[in-house]
Amino acid sequence: MPGPTPAPARRGALAPEVFRSRHRVIRLITFLLVPLVVVTGLASGTLDGSVHTGDQSAWVVAFAATALACAAFGDIAHGQRGRAVCVAIGLDAAVSALVQAIGGSTHLHLAYLVAVALVGLYQDWVPLLLSVLLIFVHHLAFGALAPQLIYSDGTPHHLALPLALLHGALVLAMCAVQMVHWHFARASEAALRRSHEETRRLALVARRTADGIVITDAHGVVEWANEAFYRMTGLSPSRVEGRTRTGLFPEPLAPEHAAALDPATALASSAARGPVGGELEFRTSTAAGRPYWTAIEVHPVTEAGVTRFFLVERDVTARHEAEQELLRARERAEALTEELSHEKFLLSDVISSIPQLLYWKDNGGRYRGANQALLDELGVSAADEVIGRTDTEIGLVGPLAEGIRSVERQIDETGLAVMDQHVSLPAWEGPPRSFLLSVLPQHGPDGARTGLIGVGADVSRVADLERALAQANRLEALGQLAAGVAHEINTPVQFVSDNTSFLAESFGELLTAAIATRALLTAATAADATGSAPAAFDLEAAVAVDAALDMDFLTEEVPKAIAESQEGLGRVAGIVRALKDFSHPGAGRGAVDVNRAIESTAHISRSEWKYEAELDLDLDPELGLVPCYESELKQVVLNLIVNAAHAVSERRATAEHSPLGRITVSTRRDGDQVTISVADNGTGMDEGTKLRIFEPFFTTKEVGRGTGQGLSLAYNVVVQLHGGRIDVDTHLGEGTVFTLTLPLDAVPADGSAPQAVFA
Repeated sequence: MPGPTPAPARRGALAPEVFRSRHRVIRLITFLLVPLVVVTGLASGTLDGSVHTGDQSAWVVAFAATALACAAFGDIAHGQRGRAVCVAIGLDAAVSALVQAIGGSTHLHLAYLVAVALVGLYQDWVPLLLSVLLIFVHHLAFGALAPQLIYSDGTPHHLALPLALLHGALVLAMCAVQMVHWHFARASEAALRRSHEETRRLALVARRTADGIVITDAHGVVEWANEAFYRMTGLSPSRVEGRTRTGLFPEPLAPEHAAALDPATALASSAARGPVGGELEFRTSTAAGRPYWTAIEVHPVTEAGVTRFFLVERDVTARHEAEQELLRARERAEALTEELSHEKFLLSDVISSIPQLLYWKDNGGRYRGANQALLDELGVSAADEVIGRTDTEIGLVGPLAEGIRSVERQIDETGLAVMDQHVSLPAWEGPPRSFLLSVLPQHGPDGARTGLIGVGADVSRVADLERALAQANRLEALGQLAAGVAHEINTPVQFVSDNTSFLAESFGELLTAAIATRALLTAATAADATGSAPAAFDLEAAVAVDAALDMDFLTEEVPKAIAESQEGLGRVAGIVRALKDFSHPGAGRGAVDVNRAIESTAHISRSEWKYEAELDLDLDPELGLVPCYESELKQVVLNLIVNAAHAVSERRATAEHSPLGRITVSTRRDGDQVTISVADNGTGMDEGTKLRIFEPFFTTKEVGRGTGQGLSLAYNVVVQLHGGRIDVDTHLGEGTVFTLTLPLDAVPADGSAPQAVFA
C-alpha cells in the first residue's frame, strides 16, 4: 500500500527514483532469503529438530519472522533513512537465520559481508553502521552463549569474542572502504552535476538570449552560433559554419572595424584593456538587405591551452534611433526653453501691466508672486518684499488686506472657490471704492490643493454706474406705474373735489340763513336803541328761513363730506410718501425697516394688482431692523409683486368669471437670517422656464410688458450684493413662491472705525 508522504530529502540523500529502485531490490532479496532459510533448514534438519536442538529451530524461526516483518515495514516507514534502517535490520536477521539454518557454517559467514555491501547501496552511514553493530552483537552473544549455533567447526567459547571482533573488524573495514568510496563518488558526482548544470544553464542562456552569440576558433572561423544570431543576420547555419565572422558581412567593413574583429588584434586588445566592443558599433545589413545597427563585443577565452573567441552581437538599431531622437528632442527642448523663456518674460510683462489685482500663494499663505497693481494697492514697492512671506510677516494692514484674508479663510473652511465677492473700502481718503474679488484654490496633478490664486478688479466706477442704473430702473418703474399712480391719486382727489363743492354750496346756504336770521334779530332789537318798546319777533319769517335751510340734511352730510375729504387727502399723502420713499436712491447699506419698505412698495404698486388680486401682507412684527441696501431691496420686491400680478392676470384671462387671485408677501426672522417671500396663485412655470428665469433679457411676457431684467436684477441684488439666496418653488398652473434669504451681517452703529464690507 502507498506509504506516507516522504520527508524532505536530507543532504547527500539519493535521488528519489534511485533510492526506490535500490530499495525495491534489497527488500526483494530480504523476502527471498526467508523461503531459502526454510528450504535450507528442512534440508539440514534444523527446523524439524532431527539434527539440532529445538532452541536452534526457535532462533531460526525468530530471525526469519523478524526479517519478514522488517522487510514489510520497510515500505511504510518514514523517509529514506527510516526505510533503509528497517530493511537493513531485516536483511541482517535473514542472513543470521540462514547461517543458523544451515548449521552455523563458518564459510557461510561471508553472507554477512554481502548483506553489508547491499546495505551500503543506500549510501547512508546510519543503516550501514547499524548493520555492522547488529552483526557484531549477534556473533558476540551467540559465540559466548551458544557457539555451536553459529560455528559448525566446534569453536570453543573462549574464541567466540576474538572471532566476533574479527568479523566486526572485517565488516568495519569494508564499511570504511565503502564510505571512502561514497565520499569520492559523491564529490565526483557533485562536480559532474555542477558542470552539467553550468553547461545546461550556459546553453540555455546562449539559446534564449536576445543577443547573437558566436564562438570561433583561434583563426576566427565560426564553430557555433545561436538562433538569435541567425535571426538577426538572416543567415543560415550552412552559410555560417566554417567561415570567418568578417567574411559574413554583405559589404566590406571599415578598416578599423575589420582590425578590431581580427583574432590577433582582439587578443592583444583584450590583454591590454579588456574586451573589445565599446567602440565597435557600425551600420550593416541582413542577408535580405535590411539595414540595421550592430554592436559587437569580442572576448578571447583560453581553456586547457586552447584559445577561442566569444562574440556577442546585438541589434542596437532601436537604441541608435532613440539616441538620434533624443538628440533631436534635446534640440527641440532647447528651442522650446528659449521660447518659454521669452513667453515667461512676456507673461510677466503682461501680468505686471494689467490693472487688475493679481497674486498667488502657497497653502501656508506665503506669497509666490504678485503683480504691480496689487503691490501698489498694498503699499509695497517690490515683489521681493512679499514673495515667501505671509501678510502678517509683511505687516500688511488696511481694509483690502483684511478683505483678502477674510475671503481666503472662506476657502480654507469650504475648499470651494469664492467668485465675484464685493469688497467695499470706506472713504477714509478720497471717494469710496469697491473691488470685485475672486479667489480660487490651485491644485496639483494629484488633485491636492497647492495654493491660492486671487484676482481683484476695481469696480468703483462700475458700482457707481450700477447705482445709477438701479436708480434709473426705479424711475423707469415709476414711469411705468405713473398711469396707475395717477389713477390712484385721481380717485380720492375727485371725491375730495366733489365734497368740497358740496361744502361750498352748503356753506352758501348756511351763510344766507345766517344773514336772514341776523336781520330778523336786528329788527326785533332796533326799538331798544330809541327808547321805545321792542318790536315783535317775526316768527314766521324765522321758520321760513329754517325750512329753506334743511338743517337736518346738512347736519348729517357735512360731517361725512369732511371725513371723506380727510380720508382722500390721507390716501393722496400716503401715495406721495410711498413715491418719495421708493424713488429715494438710498445711502448704501444700513439698518432698514424692511416691513415699512415692503408696505410702501405694495402701496406704490397697487394699480398693478388691485383689479387682479388681493394682496395680503403677513409681516413679522419682531423682524426689527435689517442690514441691507434699502433702495435695491425695494426694487426687487416691486419686481416680484408686479410679476405675481401679471401671473395672476394671465391665469384669470384663461378662465371666465374667475375670482380675484391672491398675492401674499411675508417676512420672518430665522436665527441669523431674514426671509422675505412673495407667493401667488398665478400660472406657475415649467421646469425649462424655471432654469432660465435669472438670465438677463429672458422673458415670457409679450413685447412692451416685460424686458427680462427684473429677476436678473433680483439675483444680482440678493445673491451678489447681499450674499443671500433666492429659492423658487413653482408648479405649472398652481402658482409660484419666491423666497429671499438675507444674512444678518452686523452694521457698525457706534461710530467705530469703518471696516471693509463683504456681500
